[in-house]
Amino acid sequence: LKSNISSTFEKMEINELLDYIINIHHAYLAKNLPILWENTQKIAKKHADKYPELLEIAQLIEDFVTDLPGHLAQEERILFPYMRKLDEAQKNKAFDDIPPFQFLQKPISHAESDHDDDILALQRLKELSQNFTAPPDACEVHNFTFQQLAEFENDLLKHI
Repeated sequence: LKSNISSTFEKMEINELLDYIINIHHAYLAKNLPILWENTQKIAKKHADKYPELLEIAQLIEDFVTDLPGHLAQEERILFPYMRKLDEAQKNKAFDDIPPFQFLQKPISHAESDHDDDILALQRLKELSQNFTAPPDACEVHNFTFQQLAEFENDLLKHI
């Protein structure tokens, strides 16, 4: 599956890829992360006495809620417009209007570091949730939340 996704993305033009990231991944996160946060808080509050790992799961999702919007905004406001300009300049063989690449080194480094941190957090979520498998006696919200966690992981890994 991962190689199919990679080959699909590799065939896209840069503008098409950036639009896909914004319209699919960023939109998914904007819509679903607040719901996931609410549900992880809810099940942690209700079931942490029996399943203490829910507290850490809720905290990890809260960290994503805190950190991801700034990361996405940086991509949309700095990295992606620069990549679009660079693509346009390459097509037109006109590089005079492009700021030097050094302008982007700090945002790129920051984005790569964020992605590394996200991967570690996703691995921890997977571990804490037993591969996103709710316990047999889990309530409906608990089951649904673990399904949401699996979808969140899948989407974020595609984005990364």
